[in-house]
Amino acid sequence: MTEKAMQLISTIGDWYVTENGTYIRVFGATKAPHLLPKLIPEKLAIQEVAYQTLLRGVGASLARDKKAPWPALPLYIGYYGLGNVKAAREEGEALASYHFGEERFRRHDPHSVTPLFNMQVHVALS
Repeated sequence: MTEKAMQLISTIGDWYVTENGTYIRVFGATKAPHLLPKLIPEKLAIQEVAYQTLLRGVGASLARDKKAPWPALPLYIGYYGLGNVKAAREEGEALASYHFGEERFRRHDPHSVTPLFNMQVHVALS
């Protein structure tokens, strides 16, 4: 992953490099992360964030209810970005078409980032 990608991902989740590849766990995501190549281009990293959060997850719920999406948009890594919810959904759907394998799902938010965000936008999620 590039330095720019690592900086963005560290604010909204964590990434792990294994012998089989790399995966990104976004705080509050309700979808299992994809097992990506060990070297992730910036566009692929931004697509994974969109897939986990704005197609399925806290961000999708917030977008449906016309609240602020999680993670807050716009998000950019270098030249690639998610400017709005529609663009994020398109990027997430594009990633789904690549047919990467998935890691095992588990909730991941060790720093309670999503509850703090929900309080900031005045949303109570159960």
